[in-house]
Amino acid sequence: MTELYERALRYLAHRSHSRLELRRKLLKYGAQEQVERLLHTLEDEGLLDDKTFAIQRAMHQRQKRRWGSYRIRQDLKRLGIDARIIHQVLGQVKETKTETASLQEVIQLWVKKAQEPRSLSQIKRLHDHCLRLGYPPSLIRDRLQPFFQSLSWQSNYLDEE
Repeated sequence: MTELYERALRYLAHRSHSRLELRRKLLKYGAQEQVERLLHTLEDEGLLDDKTFAIQRAMHQRQKRRWGSYRIRQDLKRLGIDARIIHQVLGQVKETKTETASLQEVIQLWVKKAQEPRSLSQIKRLHDHCLRLGYPPSLIRDRLQPFFQSLSWQSNYLDEE
């Protein structure tokens, strides 16, 4: 068990893990019973905590990667985080940085890099980018409304063809 324990500590020293994620890694090196006992030990010692992991991960994804709630939720589900914990964590993340503020940053960065969208196809590309980041379509449409209003529909339509 000491080798397995040391391996778990190395994984956790590198970065925090969810229980499921660490279990998957450790099962390559030990029997299921042994891994489960070790995971309980790590939880008792305070070295493994899904809620703390989920909060750290969600905050990082919102602030650094600028992910929307949908994408954060999917990521945490994939890592085996309980739905109740995900709900609590998303509430905490919204208190720190709202989805609207984060989406506005995404749009501003897009405009800074690729210029303001001047055609429907450019707006669609920006819209799709925001969707992939996990923002709700209604919020995206609301935030992109000024770009639609600035379009000259007749000339824009002709440019697209």
